Amino acid sequence: MKEILQSYLKRLTNLSGNNRSLLLLKLNVEQFIDLHDLDHVNGAPSWQIMEQLITKKNQVKLVPQSDARDELSNKIAGRLKKLNRREKFLFEESGARDMYVGWPFVEGKFNDGTILRAPLCFFPVELQLEKEHWTLSLKKDVNISFNKSLLLAFSHYNEIKLEEELVEHSFDDYDRHATTFKNQLYEQISGSSIDVPFSREFYAEQLEPFANLVKDQLLQNYDVGELGLKMQAVLGLFPQADSYLVPDYDFLLGKEQYESLEQFFEQKVISAHSPESEDFDPETFFLHSVKEDETYTPFPLDAYQENALKAVKKGNSIVVQGPPGTGKSQLICNLAADFIARGKKVLVVSQKRAALDVVYNRLKQNDIHEFAALVHDFKSDRKEIYDKIARQIDRLQEYKRSNNNLDALQLDRQFRQASLTIEENVDQLEEYKSALFDESECGLSVKELYLTSSPEEASISMVQEYSNFHFKQLDKFLNKLDLYFDYANELDSDKHPWSDRVSFAGFKASDLQQILVCLEEIPKEAKALAKEVSAIIGEEVDYDACRTISESLERLKEINSYLKNEEIYKLFKPMTAFPNAQTELLWLKNTRNLLNKCFEGNGVEQTIPAGEIGEVQQILKQRSDAKASAWKSFKWRFSKEKLRLARILVANGLRDDKAALQVLTERIDNRLNLQHQLTKLKSVGWIDSVPKTLSQEEINQWIDNLEMAINGKLRFNSFANFNEYFKLNKLSAKEFRSKIKELREALESLPGKRKKWNKYIEPPQIDRLLQNEDFLKSLRKSIKRDFETLCELDKLRESFSEHELAIVDRLVDLHLENKKEVLKIFDNSLRLAWIDHIESKNPILRAVSTLKFDKLISELQEAVELKAEASNQILLQKAKERTYEGVEFNRLNNMVTYRDLLHQVTKKRRIWPIRRVINHFYQELFNLVPCWLASPESVSAIFPMEPVFDLVIFDEASQCFAEKGLPAIYRGKQVVIAGDDQQLRPNDLYRVRWEDESEDMAMEVESLLELSRNFLMQVHLRGHYRSQSQELIQFSNQHFYQNKLSMLPHFEVANGTEPAIEYIKVKGEWEKQSNLLEAQQVVEVVKSYLRKRTEYSLGVVTFNAVQQGLVIDLLEGEGIMGEANLFVKNIENVQGDERDVIIFTTAYAPDAKGKFNVQFGSLNQAGGENRLNVAISRARQKVIVITSISPSQLKVEDTKNEGPKLLKAYLKYAKQVSDKEMDITLMIDKGFEQEWYLKNKLMALESELPVKMKSDSVYADIALMRRNKYLGLIFTDDNSFYISTSVKETFVYRPAQLSAKSWPYRLMHSRDYWQNGANVKDKISRFIELVEG
Repeated sequence: MKEILQSYLKRLTNLSGNNRSLLLLKLNVEQFIDLHDLDHVNGAPSWQIMEQLITKKNQVKLVPQSDARDELSNKIAGRLKKLNRREKFLFEESGARDMYVGWPFVEGKFNDGTILRAPLCFFPVELQLEKEHWTLSLKKDVNISFNKSLLLAFSHYNEIKLEEELVEHSFDDYDRHATTFKNQLYEQISGSSIDVPFSREFYAEQLEPFANLVKDQLLQNYDVGELGLKMQAVLGLFPQADSYLVPDYDFLLGKEQYESLEQFFEQKVISAHSPESEDFDPETFFLHSVKEDETYTPFPLDAYQENALKAVKKGNSIVVQGPPGTGKSQLICNLAADFIARGKKVLVVSQKRAALDVVYNRLKQNDIHEFAALVHDFKSDRKEIYDKIARQIDRLQEYKRSNNNLDALQLDRQFRQASLTIEENVDQLEEYKSALFDESECGLSVKELYLTSSPEEASISMVQEYSNFHFKQLDKFLNKLDLYFDYANELDSDKHPWSDRVSFAGFKASDLQQILVCLEEIPKEAKALAKEVSAIIGEEVDYDACRTISESLERLKEINSYLKNEEIYKLFKPMTAFPNAQTELLWLKNTRNLLNKCFEGNGVEQTIPAGEIGEVQQILKQRSDAKASAWKSFKWRFSKEKLRLARILVANGLRDDKAALQVLTERIDNRLNLQHQLTKLKSVGWIDSVPKTLSQEEINQWIDNLEMAINGKLRFNSFANFNEYFKLNKLSAKEFRSKIKELREALESLPGKRKKWNKYIEPPQIDRLLQNEDFLKSLRKSIKRDFETLCELDKLRESFSEHELAIVDRLVDLHLENKKEVLKIFDNSLRLAWIDHIESKNPILRAVSTLKFDKLISELQEAVELKAEASNQILLQKAKERTYEGVEFNRLNNMVTYRDLLHQVTKKRRIWPIRRVINHFYQELFNLVPCWLASPESVSAIFPMEPVFDLVIFDEASQCFAEKGLPAIYRGKQVVIAGDDQQLRPNDLYRVRWEDESEDMAMEVESLLELSRNFLMQVHLRGHYRSQSQELIQFSNQHFYQNKLSMLPHFEVANGTEPAIEYIKVKGEWEKQSNLLEAQQVVEVVKSYLRKRTEYSLGVVTFNAVQQGLVIDLLEGEGIMGEANLFVKNIENVQGDERDVIIFTTAYAPDAKGKFNVQFGSLNQAGGENRLNVAISRARQKVIVITSISPSQLKVEDTKNEGPKLLKAYLKYAKQVSDKEMDITLMIDKGFEQEWYLKNKLMALESELPVKMKSDSVYADIALMRRNKYLGLIFTDDNSFYISTSVKETFVYRPAQLSAKSWPYRLMHSRDYWQNGANVKDKISRFIELVEG
């Protein structure tokens, strides 16, 4: 790091590189004039000019603008004109006013032997043409100063410490008398550490001529450390700014804070995101990383700019690559606004005056400029800055009142509500976009499913099976399905005898013979078996009956096992006539329980005859009533019933007491209940008799027999027609059992035979072949022919999984002969099923077909607009609040806080330099003005070398030397480096740059942009907004930006007939580095635009400085050079500028002898093509190319670098555009497009619509055209939506741009087309009617 800093310091302090503020050996005629050359030109000595400057005379006359009698005067006037033009050019370029009179000069050697020849003092002056006379005057509000470059060189080379008072010394207190001024100057230097000898000549009232020298003369004339003071005075351009960078490098070298540039840049990253994913894309990653209510963006922006802004808000320092017209300045304004709104300090830095002006003017449009200070020249701009500070202090109460109104109180709520709406709606739209293109569910996006299926076409239900079919794994199944239907259409048709068959999948060749054997055997066996069974039963039966009985041989055996005796058989016979529902075992079980329950407790009384039960119950009642009265008791004691009851008790083994009577009563009740249950049994139709016994055992035995009979009956009735086959009334139990046994034995072999047959032949086939001899023949014939094919088909079928087979069978059931139609139905069905699934999972997909989706978009657009307005108001509110927050007053209610600052910025004498004011009033100053815009040199001149800014932003960094950028970067906590490495590289307008021989990257790169991009994350801006016509930017887009820029022309421009580039060929000649005829043509074009009184701004770009001067001379001769909207610049210094119309003069042409040289100045250099890129991308409306050469004249194939080749290509391109021979759409790479895209579906509707549809439109998916004119644009949710960086780009930024440029448009959704294609066509028709109406 130390080596790099030392090398950078050498670039700033190197004397051998012609630093003209330190070593002025000879005077460049365009940049310097020796004042002694004016000696007695006007009759006065040259010293008088210096004397008048010292006395601060308002105007010092030099020479007339023109004097026909005085050739010397005219010559000097010409030089003054060139000098004045050069100074103006440099001011327009950098904003610096570097015209000084340097006097007196110090020459000699420093203590290290380094030579010098430099002014001691600088008098800031202005050249003016007043009443046709060149005059010189001191600049107002800019002090006379010491040559700071010289003082710093003294400090550096003589190793002395400079007094701060000397460096920042103001000459305000010096006397206006020349002699006294000299004395004070002498005393000032003598009392300092600067050792400069003042000779007697110093006090002479006479200037010396400034002789041109070479270095050797100084080396020979002076010893080491010897200096001399010369009474020489030079008027010219002396750059001072670089000298302020030197102390910054001394500071960095002395501090030794960083080990490497890597560490230097790392410390400018507050909280970098370290992405783990390889898919990390800095171009889009940060779009969703910051909450909406944390960003304040009052200026319009696109998705690329938004991503860059949020990357910075996440703590990153970044490099922004911004091609021409992509909104770098807009991004910078939004960054500055966001940081100001959050109470942060911002510094915007650029070498280019125009770049700073653009940012400042945009801030001004939103009233933010009052909180921003623009410093082009820290000396010349001091008064304006101090006036602004004073105004800010004066407006404190005004700010306070404006912040306390009702609108201000509602502002924050509106901002947060708009931010919340944006976040919610963006989340929903991002959810929609994600769901639309997500392929993870089934291998295809639902968008593709929409556009490759139709709910109106035939389909089958796949509700249960669809999830098992993934489109990425579908090929194998489809191949099998395709082959299956090839086989099945032939073999599984109803006409084929083997269509309903067993699976042949496992059969071998030997199985064919077995099948044939079975076909021979089955008819014979079936016939014999039917005959045998018929004989047993006594009834005619067929094979089918035999087969049916044989399937239940075990039940035949069970019938005999249940009907094992005659008693059970008697119970069985009557019940066979009844249905099984009436002879249920469950009923019998319940009946058994009821009967056995009668025997529970004290059991059943069994001694009393059944007919006497009632009488005994009466006796028991009399016995009970006898206790009620004495009479009844007496009567009972001598009654015969008492004796009868006693006998019954004895028969039941009971005594005659109360307990015994209760037992007897219970037994009688049980007996009555038992009789009741048995009586109920008699009422059952299939029970002929019930037991008469009262024995529980006998009753249960009867029930057991009944149960056996029922079991036999259930099995008997399970055989169809058995009641017909077996005449039970004529058969005894033994006979019946015998027949059943015979039948079982006869059929015992059939199941085995059937198993053998059914291995090859299905039962329905057997039934059919037994009934149809022809069918049997066709079975035999076809099996011989198709056996192998059937085997393959069934193997294929078995390879299907369960869910696959379900779908196959469903498709087979459609009975379609056309295989393609079957496969199409499957494909459509699967897609529809997945659509249902995905839509149920993502309801937002369905919303796109409703008004809810339109409302979602409109709400988002309104919220973004409202938030931008609120952002600006909140920014101003908070900036105002910081000016008066914490302001203190004394006891007399006089404000104390800004008192001293106000004094310093309003006093008229001994005015402090800006640097001193900032150092003394740091906090107060930044509360008033939190945003500063300055050149790198001004930054070093006025701000302390510490991280005072929260954000430092560099614009046009490709034009900033790396060494000039580091000090400004050091002053920030974060940094944004904006530029374009396809535009101009740095160019020192004053001197040759010292180069280090090291191959270290930091030493080899030139620009700050090149340096920074090696250490910081890069993001790119892609939207181009400057050019109103695609033709104006397309050449740059193709040759420099790989067609990555997107742009939209104005609707009227796109439909205009006039080409955006006009190619004018003249017959000019190349003479003295210029082309007069071209220059004259430029003037004519400028005059024609001025005559039209259009509001177009004009810019003339020349390819060298000589042609630039010639054009300016001619325009000045016409009196139109001073037009406000006109500039004339060469290709080296036009970066950052833009005009409605750009006029090129290439100047290159054959000379008077017809010889043409392919030397194109800076275009021939390495990177020279960047100059061409800058020049051709400045126009907003039109480019006019004025040239003396045709593209074919340029023989540039052998040139080393690309510049000349691209110049030829551009001239060819310009001519083709001018001649209307260029179709821009042919230059746009559309990439790979799928046939199913919605765009292609809509294009198919062209024949049904009254317009032409252009699918290769540069601006949208489809352009509606009529007679080669645009009617409107149609956007779809195809690839352009997929690759869009955010939904804001699709639904907010793009619609805003389309509306701003008057384009009618519509957005079409795939789901709408899927749901109702006719309705989509109607929408387009209505849109056409609307735009044509």
